[in-house]
Amino acid sequence: MGSDSYQIRHVRKDKKKKLSCAKELCRFNKYFGNSVTLKKAFFKGESFVSGVEPNPIGKVPDVESFINLQTTNFPCLEKNIFSAWCLDNYRPLYEEAQNIPNGSGITEYELLSIIDPQAPAVSVSKANICERIIPSPFITIYFPSIIFILNQVERYENILEYSISDIQTAIWNLVNNPDLTKIILYEPLSILANVQFIITESIAAQNLWNENGQNTCKYLATNNIMGLLAFPKSILVGQELTCYQILVIQLSLCQFNKLFENCPKKCHC
Repeated sequence: MGSDSYQIRHVRKDKKKKLSCAKELCRFNKYFGNSVTLKKAFFKGESFVSGVEPNPIGKVPDVESFINLQTTNFPCLEKNIFSAWCLDNYRPLYEEAQNIPNGSGITEYELLSIIDPQAPAVSVSKANICERIIPSPFITIYFPSIIFILNQVERYENILEYSISDIQTAIWNLVNNPDLTKIILYEPLSILANVQFIITESIAAQNLWNENGQNTCKYLATNNIMGLLAFPKSILVGQELTCYQILVIQLSLCQFNKLFENCPKKCHC
């Protein structure tokens, strides 16, 4: 009896956790899910490439990432620092951005939930706006895999001891490489075996998600992390406006809801 009672309590606890994630995800998608009128925000680079120095205080989640972004005008999220990763492998302007002193490069972005049904179509459209030469197709079929990767970043870094180059290279391959049997090491410091493991594991998670009713909380957002697509409008370099890479911001659903508790406009699910 005691054992059965424990099992019932244990199941109820797990069920409550899943419902909580579903509610948080619902609120997130309602706020960032309008592909017709995209939310807009300005971000500045606290440290364009993480890992060079310790994470800034207040970064959410507190993991290493390829780029650190701080909001400058976004309600409730203002003054918070977020992890971000590049989607399109548009190297020239990325390298140019390395020379921008911390805090001086401010970019306007349009934001959309990566799980929004229109996210693939909007992403492809935005990828070709800035008259830039994309070195390879902008592939969107693996967006669910990217959600899984964002949720595993802490494990990759702290348990498996993978580098941010391994994680970023895996994401670049999923978005830019049409032939995943031939992994491209976009980052010289990335290790092929690590990149292959991340790609294989994330696609397997996406397949489970597809086969089991697309339960995002159970199969992808296992650590309550969601991806927020950030489409660049412009970047201010001196007096010139120029395009910048499309990013995915690693946003904690729990932290998102905490930040919005005191905001006048809430999303209820």
